[in-house]
Amino acid sequence: MNAIKPKRYWKNLDTIIAEAKKVIDEIGCLPCQNELTRIGKGGLATAISEYGGGYLKIRKLLGIKGRKPNGYWDDEKIFVELKKIKEEKGYLPSSVKLRDMKRNDLNVAISRNGGYRKFKDLLGIKETKKIDGYWTVDNTLTEAKKIVNDLGYLPAQGELWKDGKSTLALNIGKYGGFGKFRKLLGLDETRKPEGYWNLKNTLAECRALIEEKGYLPSAKELIKIKKSSLITSINKHGGYYKIRETLGLPLLRTSNHLEKAVQEYVQ
Repeated sequence: MNAIKPKRYWKNLDTIIAEAKKVIDEIGCLPCQNELTRIGKGGLATAISEYGGGYLKIRKLLGIKGRKPNGYWDDEKIFVELKKIKEEKGYLPSSVKLRDMKRNDLNVAISRNGGYRKFKDLLGIKETKKIDGYWTVDNTLTEAKKIVNDLGYLPAQGELWKDGKSTLALNIGKYGGFGKFRKLLGLDETRKPEGYWNLKNTLAECRALIEEKGYLPSAKELIKIKKSSLITSINKHGGYYKIRETLGLPLLRTSNHLEKAVQEYVQ
């Protein structure tokens, strides 16, 4: 449980900023007032409105771009935004790098609209073909380490396929399977029995963490507490934000309009 702070504690802007940064470190973004209250941060939610000048001001002070209105992120807008970022940087940043760029809003939208593989395909980004003989066990482990360094965990086979990493997935299977590679990479403390990670058990694990911590930890925090298998299962069952929605956490809704933007990009 979070200790209740005295009212005077929240009247200092520096204190509000510091507490907001803690939330961002925990869950990767600064949520709206309702969600802050839901995760046990009602004092901060009230302080931002009453003493901090409002969410817009606090987000600006934290260097967070303005929050988009509900329904803003459809497929077309995501595609156009990713295209712009790719052209500026010369590559498409991973979800981790987007968070570092303070673009978690775009991460959320991508997750809720089909995932990275879908938009990589639309942008014409394909998995680089390796030379014949490349996929030795050592090189497979090296490629798996790159994924772990980027994401913080080793995705399940289905997620690797979805992200255009099918050859890596096949070679992990060839050289002993995902369990063996996770062990070699020092991931996860306890392996669950086969078939454990169904939707019911995934939600149960999430609820247990919410009861323990007062909120659903971010992927970054799940990695720190050696729960990367839970991240994999969350992604398997629709993504982090689908699970949050199922658990009753408020989320943005988006729609799908993309054909024109793709055609313009291809031309």
